[in-house]
Formats: sequence, structure tokens, C-alpha cells
Amino acid sequence: LAGHSIGEIAAAHVAGVWSLADAARLVAARGRLMQELPPGGAMVAVEAAEAEVLPLLGPGVDLAAVNGPTSVVLSGEEAAVTAAADELAGQGRRVKRLRVSHAFHSALMDPMLTAFAEVAHGLEYREPRIPVVSTVSGRLAEAGVLTDPAYWVRQVRGTVRFHDAVTALGGRGATTALEVGPLGVLTGMGERIRAAAGDEAPGTVFVPALRGPGAETRDVLSAAGRLFTRGVAVNWRALLPATGHADLPTYPFQRRRYWLERAAVSHTATEEPMDQATPATPEQQPEHPEQPDQPQDEGPRPVLAAKLRELSEADGDRLLLDLVLAESAVVFEQQSLEVELGGDSPFFEMGLTSVGAVELRNRLVEATGLPLGPMLLFDYPTPDYVVEHLRAQFLADS
Repeated sequence: LAGHSIGEIAAAHVAGVWSLADAARLVAARGRLMQELPPGGAMVAVEAAEAEVLPLLGPGVDLAAVNGPTSVVLSGEEAAVTAAADELAGQGRRVKRLRVSHAFHSALMDPMLTAFAEVAHGLEYREPRIPVVSTVSGRLAEAGVLTDPAYWVRQVRGTVRFHDAVTALGGRGATTALEVGPLGVLTGMGERIRAAAGDEAPGTVFVPALRGPGAETRDVLSAAGRLFTRGVAVNWRALLPATGHADLPTYPFQRRRYWLERAAVSHTATEEPMDQATPATPEQQPEHPEQPDQPQDEGPRPVLAAKLRELSEADGDRLLLDLVLAESAVVFEQQSLEVELGGDSPFFEMGLTSVGAVELRNRLVEATGLPLGPMLLFDYPTPDYVVEHLRAQFLADS
């Protein structure tokens, strides 16, 4: 388990450090004492490595979080933080001011620490029964760490080392991560951390329990389904108590092809009617139909590449655009967004969230077979730009 900022209290409770009542007391005290602090301060997310921002830290500016290899958050006095952010922006770094009431994880939190320590010392602690990776140290919490009230005081004030925590989880063999939170923001961060580390194998999956307001039931059921297909045990009778139970078939599915290889890709670009597709003759069927467990194709990448070589550039782009729009429609529907997406529609202006961007990128990787980076939709913010990038990738194959 691991938790980001106040989420670490939730993780520690689940691990057994406190009862629910004591965990709630700590959360309530933390929120109340922070709210009682004078307003002011600023937090700014910066596209930069920790080492690059260290020279800018000092009076008025603290490092609130390290969320990735090139993703940090500065926090502190407004003038000092703004000056540091402006300097980084002048170097070509992307910066974004966060909408927060206070400058969390900075020196502006110091006035509430004594009162918070009194609350922390009044709780009953137990050693965790589930291992917890500390986001204060970025390492597995050893015995005695999480049961020390002083740790939770430092946790309010110190840097959130989410990058180190995700790396530590991966080092302990965690290949399926479930984010329990309201928006799924950490899912996108986790994907980028693993990708930057060169550990973007198909076995690594980040699953958000919720994607945003409006479709909570569907989101939770979808997350449970994804976890189940990853081999995670799910108590379906508790999750769906009013439904029946049916076993899957005990025999393997036997798939056979009956169409020409070149017809395996959507023909939308050529607008060729389905009834004009030529069925395969017996000589065109797979060489060994009696062995259905053998691979029948090489995945979408070579098939798409061959199709694009047959088409004109305009028809090829239309084929790719249809693919991008189709996958986008699925993700936008998951977010309960009813929009008309065109080739020049900016994804994020149309309502796509960061977790939706991760989901869409993953779907495009699966649909094309291309090794697309985790920042795909940030670097190519419209379907047309994504198409240009896909075409360049396919041209590199030829």
C-alpha cells in the first residue's frame, strides 16, 4: 500500500495502523487545523526534475511533491513561488498554478504542527499487517515507523515522494495498482513513472477505481473487472449480491479465419461495402486449421502498415483518423461525455481527463501495436495531430 499526502493516512488505516475512528480523528484534525491557518501561499506544478528545482528552493519556497521524473510541485509564499515558477517557465518548462486554499507541504504549515502532534499522540497505534511504502522516505516503512506519532507530523510538512514510492512498489513486484480516489489522477502519474523507468511492459497496469463524478457504479464495476482479468481475487458475491453465478466454459476457444488477410482492417477509408469483401477459398484459409491454438496473425501493427502502403496518403490518414475517433468515443463515453469529436478537436478542451488520456493512449497502443509514449495526448493534443504521429511511426516501419 502507498498513499499520496493525506491518502497515506487512508493507506495506513487499511493496513491496520489505526481503527477507523482514530484514523478519522487524525484526518479531521488535520483538515481543521490547516483550515484555521491564515489564507495565502501558492502551489505550482512544474515540468522539471527534482535536481533542476533544488537551486530555487529556500526561504519561501519548498518542494511539496515529486510526482514523477520530471514532475514536481513547489509550495510556499506566493511571491517566492511565483518568482521560481516564472524562472522555470523562462527556461521553457511547463508550469501550472494549482487551485488550493493553502500552501500545503511547506513552511506555512508550521504553525499547526504542535496542535496536530497532540492529536497524533492521543491515538492508539498498531504495526501494519499489510506492508506500506512511505511517501515521506519513498521506501518500505520498517517496524516502528508508522506507529511513531512524530512520523505523521513530519508527513504533514515534508515532501511527498510519490515517484520514489511507485518505484519501490515496482521493485517489490507490484504489477497491478488500484487507485482508490475520486478522479484517478495518480493513475496517470504512475503510468508516466513506469514508462520513464523503461518498465512499461504489458504486465504493468494502473486501474482507477473512479474516473470522476457521474458514473461511479460503472467505474467501480469496470475497475473490478479489470482487476479480475489481471488475476486479482474479487469477491463477486459481495459486490453483486443480487446476481446469479455461471461458470465459464472449460474448453479453449477455437478461432478460425474466413477472410483475406488484407480485409482484416476496417475498410472505412475506402468506403468499400461489407458485402463486396471476397470470402476466402479453402486454399486461402489458415495452413493448419486443425491447430487453432497457434497464432493466426502477427498483431495489428504489420496489418495496418500493409494496409497503409496500399492506400493513398489521404485515404490512409482517414483510416487512422477513424481508428483514433473510434477509440476516443469509447473513452469519452466512459467519462459520460457526450461530445462530437472531430479531427481538430482538442482532447482536453472537450473534457478529457488525465486518466482518460492514459486510457485512450493504452487503447491506441493495443489497436495499432505501436509503442506510444505516456504523454501522447499532451504532445499531440488533437486527433489530427495523433494521426500525423501514427503515420510517421508506420512510415518508419517501411
